[in-house]
Amino acid sequence: VQWQKTYANGGLQEAHHVQIAASGGYVLFGDADSLANGLGDTDIWLIRTDVNGDTLWTRTYDNSTQEAAMSVQQTTDSGFIIAGYTYYPAISKDNVYLIKTDSVGDTLWTKNYGGIISCSAYSIFQTTDGGYIIAGITQGFSAYPKSDVYLIKTDESGNIIWTKTHGGASYD
Repeated sequence: VQWQKTYANGGLQEAHHVQIAASGGYVLFGDADSLANGLGDTDIWLIRTDVNGDTLWTRTYDNSTQEAAMSVQQTTDSGFIIAGYTYYPAISKDNVYLIKTDSVGDTLWTKNYGGIISCSAYSIFQTTDGGYIIAGITQGFSAYPKSDVYLIKTDESGNIIWTKTHGGASYD
């Protein structure tokens, strides 16, 4: 073992994924359950470290519902794009949730996609034109109550260019 680190924000948290940052070091993301918000109100938690795992900065993203990050990518401007979902317990529905940050994790913009349907994002990549392609699942675009594959293409500001669904009567 070269090194071992523990990261904490004062509440309950778990990291879901780690990746190497373009400029060196690591980016970790997961969920944080802030004790100030009450148990069960999960937020998105992003940690940026140097190559030794020492914390450069941490950010917690909360839009007053339950949020979860499923994918994070460093963008060409050295910022980050975070994709996941936000859950609305009162109506038992998820929406695709995007957060675009600058290089130190400060929020530049956020987007929700889904409206009256339930959908979640599981993967995001920046495209060569500076926009984003998001893959996930949705329920409600078809006569079938199952989850269909859901693709969203956006511009660099997160505005939808197109959406596509693929699948059939089974879970896809």
